[in-house]
Amino acid sequence: MIFHFEGENKWQLTLKFAGGEMYFFCEPISVWPGKNAISQFRQLENARVESVIPTIGDRSFQILFHNQYRMFFKGFGKFGNILLYGDEINPVGTFRRELKVDADKCLASFEVQTAEPIFPLETPKSLKTVFPWYTSEISDWLKTQDFYSQDAQGQQDTIQQLNKKLDEAKLGIDNSVDPPALLFLSNAPIGKGMPALEEYAKQHLRRFYYLHERELRLQAAKQKLKHLQKLLNEQKKRLHELETRRSYKELGDIILTYAHSIKPGVANAFLTDYFTGNQIRVKLDPTLSAPENAQKYYRKAKNEIIEKQKLASDLEKTTLAIETQQHLITAIESTSSIKDFKGHLGKSTQAEKPAESKPYKLNECGGYEIWVGKQAKGNDAMLKLANKNDMWLHARGVAGSHVIVRKKGTDFPDKVIEYAAKLAALNSKAKTQKIVPVYCVERKFVTKPKKALPGEVTVLKEHVIDAVLD
Repeated sequence: MIFHFEGENKWQLTLKFAGGEMYFFCEPISVWPGKNAISQFRQLENARVESVIPTIGDRSFQILFHNQYRMFFKGFGKFGNILLYGDEINPVGTFRRELKVDADKCLASFEVQTAEPIFPLETPKSLKTVFPWYTSEISDWLKTQDFYSQDAQGQQDTIQQLNKKLDEAKLGIDNSVDPPALLFLSNAPIGKGMPALEEYAKQHLRRFYYLHERELRLQAAKQKLKHLQKLLNEQKKRLHELETRRSYKELGDIILTYAHSIKPGVANAFLTDYFTGNQIRVKLDPTLSAPENAQKYYRKAKNEIIEKQKLASDLEKTTLAIETQQHLITAIESTSSIKDFKGHLGKSTQAEKPAESKPYKLNECGGYEIWVGKQAKGNDAMLKLANKNDMWLHARGVAGSHVIVRKKGTDFPDKVIEYAAKLAALNSKAKTQKIVPVYCVERKFVTKPKKALPGEVTVLKEHVIDAVLD
């Protein structure tokens, strides 16, 4: 919130709310409303300031204007706010509208009843009751004057002496504590009045923005580390499963060994495992002969080897990523100011943009590029990227990913379409079925209706093929 005062000395009052505190800055006018600025409290435009009224013994003050409006500034920590009062009892406007209780706060409720203190004051608690604005530094100074052992007159004289010192003293900042403390009786002064208070406020704001940025970065880094550790465990578990279960190659060898005794049309065969000597059940495709079933297992064995190799590579990459993330967390925790986030730690977390990712997963078959959409919005984005003569596939009647086969040459080979249809079926709600009907039409026959939900399309030309899942 910025107030411009157009008097003899043009200056502005800037208020910032950060970390549950209200900060004031007085400076020459340097900021003018931009196109995104919101004008509030229009009743005060061109209004003349009559007086500024502080609330004795409290963290608030008022500005009284000639048109009978008064602006009330309450610096009550996280409940700090700015309220505008007119002739009505309740405010006609508030700055922080999320504080609903202030909408009905009458001005009289802020009045503080003050009374002359009754001396002598016997304990620090009684001192705090009478002088709640006294800091620990002031309380400690009073102890050095044997304040609590003095009689009533002696205490009054000591308070007068203290007030004189406070009027003459320059303010200081104790940076040895966190947060920094404002010193009234400091030997290392920073100045007097508003400039000194502004310097103190700037230090607090720098600390707040640093801690806020540090927390954001730590949360993001720890969340990523947690994800990587979970991924590593899943990769280890999958690799252990592949290494400990019966390999597809061995099952193919066993089927070939007993091929002469396996009857056609059998879905399960109980065979002697010559590797262990135990009787095992082997699942078969009843539409295939024993040698063909063996070849099917050999094909799976090749994919199994590829998967093991990829898992080993992924494990190495994930382990390295975890180590990098742990080093990053240590680096963030060792920072001491906002400047430390520059360089290898990069710029502000809020300014960082996630790396752009494609809306589809890329596959390949027979030299043809095949896209499988990621989620509903990814399906829509993928449709916009596809050409009109690309082939579009989707499991019929169920939710699932859109699949695009990129055009290459004059036609699409059957094996490519069959592979793409399987991808559409496996990435749909029908993935547990053995046979899944799949739409298969050119992209130009698929339209996106207005106001349609993400991923929802209309198919203008219906052509359906069956995807057979193993």
